[in-house]
Amino acid sequence: MGELFNTLMVCAVLVSLFPLIKSSKNFYDEWCEMEHEHWRSRGAPPFVVFHFGMFLFVPMLFGKDLELLNNNRLIKLRNDLRYSFAIFSLLLLSSQLNQ
Repeated sequence: MGELFNTLMVCAVLVSLFPLIKSSKNFYDEWCEMEHEHWRSRGAPPFVVFHFGMFLFVPMLFGKDLELLNNNRLIKLRNDLRYSFAIFSLLLLSSQLNQ
């Protein structure tokens, strides 16, 4: 019974990875589309900060920096990405706690 549950948890983690990738791609595409407008409103980030945080978007995803841009579409995509990340993290954690 334990092996069956482990197999189901691994499948659930892998399946939850696809919405995480999809929502990340949607957020990144929207960000790139509106990039010049965002930089005009916030100012261009320093070179090192931009390239270090380019893949993480940590202040934009988990902080309140995105509300300063007043872009409702980007905020909705951020919320979708947060939910996908939360579900993936919880499934990954629960699969590791079972072992």
